[in-house]
Order: sequence, then C-alpha cells, then structure tokens
Amino acid sequence: MTSKKSLPPEEFFRNDTYKNILTNNDCGISVWNYGFVNLTQNNITNSGYGIVLSVGYYGSCINNTITHNSISRNEYGLSMYVWHKDCGGISINNIIENNFTFNEKAIEMISTPIISHIGRNNIYHNNFIGNSRSVYLENSFRNQWVGNYWGNASEHPYPIFGKLTIFGI
Repeated sequence: MTSKKSLPPEEFFRNDTYKNILTNNDCGISVWNYGFVNLTQNNITNSGYGIVLSVGYYGSCINNTITHNSISRNEYGLSMYVWHKDCGGISINNIIENNFTFNEKAIEMISTPIISHIGRNNIYHNNFIGNSRSVYLENSFRNQWVGNYWGNASEHPYPIFGKLTIFGI
C-alpha cells in the first residue's frame, strides 16, 4: 500500500527577515517571485530601493507581511513591480505599521499596462512623513488604504497619484 505525501504546512515556506540595519545599498531587501515572507523591524536608510517586491514571467509575490519597519531617506521606500503579463502578480500582501519618512517615493506600484497584476494588498496604519511623494500607482487596483497617517491631520481624503492605461478605446 502506498501513501500520498502531503505538502508541508504554510509555515515551512515562511522566510523571516527581521531586526536588520541596512544602510547605503542599491537595494535593502528584494523579494522576487516569492511569497510568505515576513519583513519585520528592519531599519532601511539611504539606499536606492528600500524594499522591492517584484514579479517576472510566470511568478507571483503573495502573502508577504511587511510590518514595523523604518524606511527612511531612500529613493524608493517600497516598490512593487510586475514586469510580465503572464504572471500571478503581487497581491494579498500586508503592509502594516511602517514608518516611511523622507523618501523620494515612499510606495510605488507599477504593473504592466495590459492587465493589472497588483491588487488586493492591505496598506494599514503606516506613517508617511516628509516624503517627496508618498504614493505613486500605475495600473494597480483594489488595494485597501486604511488608517494611514499622511503627515498632517486632515478631514479630507489623501490624494494618491498615478496613471491608468486603457486599451481598445
């Protein structure tokens, strides 16, 4: 009698990167075509890219958690890039309680223009202070932005800038 092997639990695939001090790098932390990564309590400063989530051909970047990090004085604080239309995309990631301070762009999400593959990410309770541009989106949809602090108290919604490419019109 043969038995079927089951896949290991989700925790088997987890990768944790925590309590690092990353300074003066081209890229502090890069996650390429991978999921179930925890990036926690890292201090990333004076780099080209602080954190990058990136997807290429047939890959995906899902179920990652980025929490309690200090991301400061970088050209790009958190960048999400989808480079090919045939991929699983970047989704269901949690970006929670981070400090994005004095970056050129705090968060940037850019996807291929044919089909958006960046969406359903949760961006909750982050601080955006002193950034040249806090958020920039290209072809990114259905992300939830809840309880973020944008550098000053306001009763009005915070404008998020970006670009949408529509074909066939």
